[in-house]
Formats: sequence, C-alpha cells, structure tokens
Amino acid sequence: MHDGLQLINLRTVQQALASVAAATSLADLTARVDACIRAWGFGLFNLIDFARWRRGPDEEPWIVSTFPLEWVLRYHKANYGSIDPLPHILVHSAHIAVRSATPPPVDPTHAATMAKVRAAEIQYGIEDFVAVPVQRLDISVGALFVSGPTAVCEGMQAVAVAHLAPAIYQRALALEDGGSVGGRDKARGNLSRREADCLKWAAAGKTTWEIGAILGISEHTVAVHLRHVNRKLNVSSRAQAVAEAMKRNLL
Repeated sequence: MHDGLQLINLRTVQQALASVAAATSLADLTARVDACIRAWGFGLFNLIDFARWRRGPDEEPWIVSTFPLEWVLRYHKANYGSIDPLPHILVHSAHIAVRSATPPPVDPTHAATMAKVRAAEIQYGIEDFVAVPVQRLDISVGALFVSGPTAVCEGMQAVAVAHLAPAIYQRALALEDGGSVGGRDKARGNLSRREADCLKWAAAGKTTWEIGAILGISEHTVAVHLRHVNRKLNVSSRAQAVAEAMKRNLL
C-alpha cells in the first residue's frame, strides 16, 4: 500500500479544492495542482478540453499540463487520439479509467500502433496514468490525466483526483478567459474560444441554460457570447450563426 493513501481524507481533498480555487493564473494553477497530486503519490498531469480536441491537429487540446511537451505535441500531431481507446471511453463515460487496464484496439494495426504509443509514454516518464472525465449535464467536456505507479492509479488516490478534476477544469477555463488566447482566436477566425464553444453547443441544440451549465458559466454570459457571435458573423439568429460558422469552417 502506498504511503500517500494514508494522507487522503475529506479534509485533504477540501484543502486541495481550496488551493485550486485560489489560483491566480494558469502558471499558479499548474503549480498548485502539481503540489496536490505529488502529495498523493502521482507525478505528471495533463488537462484537456474535448471541444479543442475535436477541432483537429491545428489546435492544442490541453489547457494546463506538466506532461513532456515533446510527447503531447507528438501524440496530438500524429492524431493518436483517433485510434486510442481511452479518449473515446472518456467521451462516452462518467467513470475513471486507467491506461494499463484499457483494452487495446480491436484492429491489429491500431493495436500495434498503441503498443508503440504506450512504450513511448513510458520512455517519456509517464509510468501509468488514471484518466478522469469532466462532465457537465452528463456530457464529457474534458478530462484530467494524472500519471503515477499503477498501484496509485488504481487506489483511493484516483478517487481524490476524480473529486478535484472538475474544479481544476473550471478554474483553468476561468483563468484562461482572463488572459490572452490570441493564437487560438486566430485559428478559429475572429471568434474567441468561449464564443466558439457557446456556438458549438448551440449548434448541437442546447439551450442557453444548458450551455451555461456545460461550460460552467451563467446563462447571461452565454447570451452575451452568442450576441457577440452574431455581431462578428454579421447575422441575426443562432441558426444563421451556425450556418455561417460552418461555411467558414469555424465549427
């Protein structure tokens, strides 16, 4: 039994949640999360946003990460996520998953590729990892990957991480909204990341309230973002905005 298991209780998790909530920048959040997970016996972490992941290799899906940059760039640019069973499990499930316990792809070629991916992960210092989906209204909007020994990934430490993951995701988005995301804005035209996310969920038929619940923002804020979308795309309705955004390949 890992020593860190003895340190995890409700108070410890509450302290971790308070630390995350107090983060003042993405760099500060990264340091706070790093300190929390290392105290629980983990090593590296990677927080991704599924909306960005679905947009393809032109946009980096991670928000904050201590995974080796060389590896996450290689994984993303090679589009390993399209054959990796783990991201697909997270998109469709509310349950945490462990890399070493995830069945390989059925396709033999994909299975061979994933065996090489796993070998590369280990080479980059990612022993094993637990993956925690972040959900809003039963929809997986992101995921937190935290690496460590298999015994830690399968232990109560993983449960503590599961409690922490939604708070990290929400705080990361809030801090990013307050900073500069100009490079990402340029990649999707003149829509901000949050405007594009609101429009994406509107295109999926979600109401203003549902979009707010999914993204962790108020209904009023969603309405403001969508009004900005209409103005930027020179349209007067959601349906027109969706059609125009599709024409411009912004969705």
